[in-house]
Amino acid sequence: MRWLTVFLGVAAAAGCGRPEYREPDPIPVEVPPPLPEKILRVPVDFTFKDFTTGRQYFYRLYSDAEISHDVITVLVPGAPYEVPATAEEREYAFRVLEEDWLRHGMNERLEFLRQRRQRELRRLDANLDLKIQFLQRAIAHVEEEILTLNADLEASTKTPGYQAPAGRLPFLTEQIGLKRAELAELTMKQEALRFLRAQRDREHVRSTKASAP
Repeated sequence: MRWLTVFLGVAAAAGCGRPEYREPDPIPVEVPPPLPEKILRVPVDFTFKDFTTGRQYFYRLYSDAEISHDVITVLVPGAPYEVPATAEEREYAFRVLEEDWLRHGMNERLEFLRQRRQRELRRLDANLDLKIQFLQRAIAHVEEEILTLNADLEASTKTPGYQAPAGRLPFLTEQIGLKRAELAELTMKQEALRFLRAQRDREHVRSTKASAP
């Protein structure tokens, strides 16, 4: 009995049987990635600040030879960069934009915006997926060209007993640089179009839910 009493006393002193409190792991907050550089290069056409939330809204028109699309972004107080607007934020931004134009009597401009949005959304649906597929093939082709040029350059410099013709090495080096620049431009464009496609898909989901009985 004495040994049992000693054992229980030691166990109590050691804190046996008492679960230690542990703070729960913090829930990770998903931070949207920065906007594609191709989007950020587009000049801002319209901006305003919501003083209730402190958020700054930006409106841009992204356009190239085949694609044109309205881009709404938001800068949250304390955030390091703009992020894509949610479907609700896009609706709010366009409502503020339309109210501002109505207040200034810019009815023609407002009607032009509405018609253009409808027209460009139809074009976007038709062209965007095909254009992304084309860019994927173009990127793969340029990447293959870079591999071929690098292999040629390595063979021209490391093959024992081989002397490359005059001007061959500078030519290969220049071509590799040009192809890398082309690849970077294609990749930036692909990122921009994927960003636009994600916005389009969110708008489709939003409109589908709104029209559901």
